[in-house]
Amino acid sequence: MRGALALHKLGFPVVGIPGSIDNDIWGTNMSIGVDTALNTILYALDNLRDTASSHGRAFLIEVMGRNCGYLALIGGILGGAELDAYPGAPH
Repeated sequence: MRGALALHKLGFPVVGIPGSIDNDIWGTNMSIGVDTALNTILYALDNLRDTASSHGRAFLIEVMGRNCGYLALIGGILGGAELDAYPGAPH
């Protein structure tokens, strides 16, 4: 966007399209890259869930997101994240 601004100041017509996987650009519903990042997270979660289940383990997953947390929140919801705080307790 800085390059687009510099070209604009020189008189060139420009169009800026925000792109960030963090989805933290003000004034946009979803920026370019977010959907791809979420699909990559879900693909990894599906594969890790199989491994965790077969080995009886729990995995902690870290995703990118700078200060926003959008990818972690939506990835967790869509991936079916859960916490069984009281193993063995009736549900």
